[in-house]
Amino acid sequence: NFNGKVILDRSQENLPGQCLGPTLIDLPAERAIKQDSFAMKELFGPVLHIIGFSSLDHALEIYNASNYALTGGVFSQSQDDIDYLTARMESGNIYVNRSITGARVAIEPFGGFKLSGTGPKAGSDIYLDKFHLNRINLPSMDEDFQETPADELGESYQFSLLKKSGLNSEMRLSRVIKSIEYIIDDFESLYQGIYGDNKKILNRFRKWIALNFIDLQNKGRPNREIPGQISYNDYSMPVESAVVIAYEQRPHFSVLMQVLSAILMGTGVTILARNQKSFEWWSNLLAIFVSSKISANNIDVFFSSDDLVKKTIKKSDLSTIIVDGNLPRVEKIIYEMYKFNENEQTVKTVLTPFDAPNIQHFLGYLTPFVKVRSFAINTMRHGAPL
Repeated sequence: NFNGKVILDRSQENLPGQCLGPTLIDLPAERAIKQDSFAMKELFGPVLHIIGFSSLDHALEIYNASNYALTGGVFSQSQDDIDYLTARMESGNIYVNRSITGARVAIEPFGGFKLSGTGPKAGSDIYLDKFHLNRINLPSMDEDFQETPADELGESYQFSLLKKSGLNSEMRLSRVIKSIEYIIDDFESLYQGIYGDNKKILNRFRKWIALNFIDLQNKGRPNREIPGQISYNDYSMPVESAVVIAYEQRPHFSVLMQVLSAILMGTGVTILARNQKSFEWWSNLLAIFVSSKISANNIDVFFSSDDLVKKTIKKSDLSTIIVDGNLPRVEKIIYEMYKFNENEQTVKTVLTPFDAPNIQHFLGYLTPFVKVRSFAINTMRHGAPL
């Protein structure tokens, strides 16, 4: 019916034990990228679809059409083609001129995004941090916040999620640094009280990103070195969109750090405030961002109704949600996010002040806003197995 062809079918053979023979199918691209095609599904069996392409962009269209993004690879003798493809391939593990299986702990840290997971990479050093409860970050222990204000009516806007920035990494860095400087200068009016330590942390963050961010974007971080292979984690592909559900009259400091990190990585940030005080605080911060020449197309603030929050967190193209509120608010968002939601295109990451990284683990604040990709590049001349 779809002009495909079965090249090999050994599925009906009488094989020992629970073995199932392989099936090899040649399938036209126009059929393969349909979401109801088995080529787009995660089949746990020996079924392989071969899909032809007419250009590099056509190959990328096919590659990135899947709702899953765990593992993929490219075989090519052209370095130009490899560079063009790998800059745009959306999967957690990318293998170049080597077998596309067999990830090893710390050498090819394993994990994906979209419906294949939220990261980080199993087997990498940054993975361990996800198992740590940093009690110093808990709102009741590091900041003297007033009781979370009651939710208010808000408004139901018609808006699209803000998308990633079109600026290069150098331009984003300079504008975020300028924003941080303005925030430090205005810190006492933003956070009424004695928060000198947080000002120092912001200043350290400013210095750290000035020193490390460009290399992180351009070079990534190396994984364990082995002969015949280049192994590293890549941090150049930002998460498209993030939403902040703001309940507090002024945000927990870890949430401010997450928003700064998202803007730096290039993620579009939509802030939905659930009361007037929160809306006013974030509007003041938005003015600082705008004065630093960060576009309102990349960050904006809305005084949101409860219904709008519920609709927004169920958007299929939203991958990252930051909840700035107490535990009952966090529980409510998680419940609403998955209630009667059968159209997911991504496993959503939920970030809260209760499980934020250590406040001075700056890389830990950046990584939720990037699609971390683990590269394994074979450098042996004849592609011999290691």
